[in-house]
Amino acid sequence: MCKECFVRGKTWKGDDPICAFDEKGKLTDKGNWNCATLNDLREAILDVSDDFPYFVFDENFNDFNITITYKRYEDSHRAMIIFDGTPLYMAWYKSRGSTEYIYIHENYETSDEGFIISIIDNLNKITSERKERNKNERY
Repeated sequence: MCKECFVRGKTWKGDDPICAFDEKGKLTDKGNWNCATLNDLREAILDVSDDFPYFVFDENFNDFNITITYKRYEDSHRAMIIFDGTPLYMAWYKSRGSTEYIYIHENYETSDEGFIISIIDNLNKITSERKERNKNERY
Protein backbone atom coordinates (compact mmCIF):
# COMPACT_ATOMS: atom_id res chain seq x y z
CA MET A 1 0.00 0.00 0.00
CA CYS A 2 1.28 3.48 -0.87
CA LYS A 3 1.79 6.15 1.77
CA GLU A 4 -1.06 8.29 0.41
CA CYS A 5 -3.57 5.40 0.66
CA PHE A 6 -2.37 4.62 4.18
CA VAL A 7 -2.70 8.24 5.32
CA ARG A 8 -6.07 8.81 3.65
CA GLY A 9 -7.61 5.47 4.61
CA LYS A 10 -11.21 4.89 3.56
CA THR A 11 -13.32 8.05 3.70
CA TRP A 12 -16.49 6.79 2.01
CA LYS A 13 -19.15 4.11 2.22
CA GLY A 14 -18.92 1.28 -0.26
CA ASP A 15 -16.08 -0.80 -1.66
CA ASP A 16 -12.66 -0.70 -0.07
CA PRO A 17 -9.86 0.99 -2.01
CA ILE A 18 -7.39 -1.14 -3.92
CA CYS A 19 -3.97 0.49 -3.87
CA ALA A 20 -1.96 0.29 -7.08
CA PHE A 21 1.32 -0.28 -5.20
CA ASP A 22 2.88 -3.09 -3.21
CA GLU A 23 4.71 -2.66 0.11
CA LYS A 24 7.94 -1.77 -1.76
CA GLY A 25 6.32 1.04 -3.75
CA LYS A 26 6.16 -0.88 -7.03
CA LEU A 27 3.06 -0.85 -9.22
CA THR A 28 1.18 -4.14 -9.06
CA ASP A 29 -0.90 -5.90 -11.68
CA LYS A 30 -3.72 -6.66 -9.24
CA GLY A 31 -5.69 -3.64 -10.41
CA ASN A 32 -6.54 -0.48 -8.53
CA TRP A 33 -9.53 1.40 -7.30
CA ASN A 34 -9.37 4.76 -5.59
CA CYS A 35 -5.62 4.58 -5.04
CA ALA A 36 -4.84 7.96 -3.47
CA THR A 37 -1.55 8.42 -5.35
CA LEU A 38 -3.07 7.64 -8.76
CA ASN A 39 -6.06 9.87 -7.97
CA ASP A 40 -3.59 12.68 -7.22
CA LEU A 41 -1.72 12.01 -10.47
CA ARG A 42 -4.88 12.10 -12.59
CA GLU A 43 -5.98 15.31 -10.86
CA ALA A 44 -2.56 16.94 -11.39
CA ILE A 45 -2.67 16.06 -15.11
CA LEU A 46 -6.14 17.55 -15.45
CA ASP A 47 -5.11 20.67 -13.52
CA VAL A 48 -2.03 21.36 -15.64
CA SER A 49 -3.98 20.91 -18.89
CA ASP A 50 -6.98 22.92 -17.66
CA ASP A 51 -5.96 26.16 -19.37
CA PHE A 52 -6.31 24.50 -22.76
CA PRO A 53 -9.83 24.30 -24.18
CA TYR A 54 -9.09 21.46 -26.58
CA PHE A 55 -9.06 17.74 -26.05
CA VAL A 56 -5.38 17.43 -26.90
CA PHE A 57 -2.64 18.94 -24.80
CA ASP A 58 1.05 18.60 -25.62
CA GLU A 59 3.64 20.73 -23.88
CA ASN A 60 7.24 20.62 -22.74
CA PHE A 61 7.99 22.21 -19.36
CA ASN A 62 11.77 22.54 -19.55
CA ASP A 63 12.13 24.14 -16.12
CA PHE A 64 10.60 21.02 -14.58
CA ASN A 65 12.09 18.43 -16.95
CA ILE A 66 8.58 17.25 -17.90
CA THR A 67 6.91 16.71 -21.24
CA ILE A 68 3.22 15.85 -21.13
CA THR A 69 0.88 14.69 -23.85
CA TYR A 70 -2.74 14.38 -22.78
CA LYS A 71 -5.69 13.39 -24.95
CA ARG A 72 -9.34 13.16 -24.07
CA TYR A 73 -12.08 11.66 -26.18
CA GLU A 74 -15.47 11.97 -24.53
CA ASP A 75 -14.85 10.39 -21.11
CA SER A 76 -11.66 8.47 -21.95
CA HIS A 77 -8.35 9.99 -20.94
CA ARG A 78 -4.83 9.09 -22.13
CA ALA A 79 -1.58 10.61 -20.93
CA MET A 80 2.09 10.19 -21.60
CA ILE A 81 4.50 11.98 -19.31
CA ILE A 82 8.25 12.01 -19.75
CA PHE A 83 9.95 13.00 -16.52
CA ASP A 84 13.74 13.03 -16.20
CA GLY A 85 13.88 11.03 -19.44
CA THR A 86 11.59 8.24 -18.18
CA PRO A 87 8.20 7.79 -19.87
CA LEU A 88 5.00 7.00 -17.99
CA TYR A 89 1.87 5.96 -19.89
CA MET A 90 -1.61 5.84 -18.40
CA ALA A 91 -5.29 5.74 -19.26
CA TRP A 92 -8.48 6.19 -17.30
CA TYR A 93 -12.21 6.50 -17.89
CA LYS A 94 -14.15 9.35 -16.30
CA SER A 95 -13.18 10.09 -12.70
CA ARG A 96 -14.48 7.01 -11.00
CA GLY A 97 -11.33 6.10 -9.15
CA SER A 98 -9.86 3.45 -11.43
CA THR A 99 -6.85 3.80 -13.69
CA GLU A 100 -7.26 1.45 -16.66
CA TYR A 101 -3.54 1.09 -17.13
CA ILE A 102 -0.34 2.68 -15.99
CA TYR A 103 3.09 1.74 -17.24
CA ILE A 104 6.50 3.17 -16.43
CA HIS A 105 9.45 2.44 -18.65
CA GLU A 106 11.86 1.51 -15.87
CA ASN A 107 15.21 3.17 -16.25
CA TYR A 108 15.26 5.13 -13.02
CA GLU A 109 16.47 4.32 -9.53
CA THR A 110 13.52 5.14 -7.31
CA SER A 111 10.33 3.24 -6.56
CA ASP A 112 7.34 3.62 -8.85
CA GLU A 113 5.56 5.43 -6.02
CA GLY A 114 8.44 7.87 -5.49
CA PHE A 115 8.69 8.52 -9.23
CA ILE A 116 4.96 9.24 -9.51
CA ILE A 117 4.99 11.49 -6.43
CA SER A 118 7.85 13.48 -8.01
CA ILE A 119 5.73 13.92 -11.15
CA ILE A 120 2.72 15.03 -9.09
CA ASP A 121 4.83 17.54 -7.15
CA ASN A 122 6.23 19.04 -10.35
CA LEU A 123 2.85 19.19 -12.11
CA ASN A 124 1.41 20.94 -9.06
CA LYS A 125 4.27 23.48 -9.15
CA ILE A 126 3.57 24.13 -12.84
CA THR A 127 -0.13 24.65 -12.12
CA SER A 128 0.65 27.00 -9.19
CA GLU A 129 3.05 29.07 -11.29
CA ARG A 130 0.49 29.35 -14.09
CA LYS A 131 -2.26 30.44 -11.71
CA GLU A 132 0.04 33.03 -10.13
CA ARG A 133 1.13 34.30 -13.55
CA ASN A 134 -2.48 34.49 -14.78
CA LYS A 135 -3.52 36.31 -11.59
CA ASN A 136 -0.71 38.86 -12.03
CA GLU A 137 -1.57 39.40 -15.71
CA ARG A 138 -5.15 40.32 -14.81
CA TYR A 139 -4.05 43.23 -12.62
